[in-house]
Amino acid sequence: MRFNTEMWEKAFAAAGGFLIGVLLFAVGREVVLAFAENPPAIVLRAVFHWLGTFRWLYDYQTIIALIGAWWAAQAVYNQIRQAERFVKNQAATRRAVASATLPLALTELSDYAHRCIDDLILVHNACVSGSLPSAAVVNPFPSIPVAAVAQIREMIEAADEAERVFLSTLLASLQVQHSRLAGLVRDHVRAGHIVLTLNIERYILDAGDIYARTASMYRFARGIENRIPGGIRKIEIANSLSVCGVVPPIYDTILQNYDLNSQEEWVSPFRAV
Repeated sequence: MRFNTEMWEKAFAAAGGFLIGVLLFAVGREVVLAFAENPPAIVLRAVFHWLGTFRWLYDYQTIIALIGAWWAAQAVYNQIRQAERFVKNQAATRRAVASATLPLALTELSDYAHRCIDDLILVHNACVSGSLPSAAVVNPFPSIPVAAVAQIREMIEAADEAERVFLSTLLASLQVQHSRLAGLVRDHVRAGHIVLTLNIERYILDAGDIYARTASMYRFARGIENRIPGGIRKIEIANSLSVCGVVPPIYDTILQNYDLNSQEEWVSPFRAV
């Protein structure tokens, strides 16, 4: 059985009370016996002499040493508890500060994912016979909102382990998704390079993943819930694609290929561990 804070405090209090009780009992016993065997005047004179010459330090040195050790241990324990409370308060403050700026970061990330989907739909519409012609014009995609990423990193520092995995997965998804889109712009005109319609649909799914993850955190960011969710379901990505304007036949194809019409948890290929 592991001792928690309350149990340690009770143990320290019990030990201190026991030692002081033993000391008082020993002194009281001697006083009672002295009064029983001698006149009060003699007893009082002997007591004052005993106290004045610090004889009591010698007679009860073991008990006094134990009380001193207990007192020192109690002082050290109190210092440790104070340090723990300080660290805990600091962590709570960091979490409050990070969560206060989270709604803005989520809005920027949601907008980024939405704009990526809008641009990818245009690219998808330019595909012919299942691939993107090299003559097709692919404009640069939106840049990742750097300030929002910085705010997510601050939230990671204030999050617990499960929340850190979720947030780190979001950042990993952003990095990979942005890299893929940059590669699409750069390589689709390269001789011998083929961009399939399936690739474009995968990139749309990636953006839907990011949108769904940010959407799932709004309740926490607004103070409705106390924790960041541990994951998202496939159906949440499907809903995000719909919100972002993905319509049939692209919508139906992505849902079917990735089995998104399901309540199962979506396992990101970029999941942080």
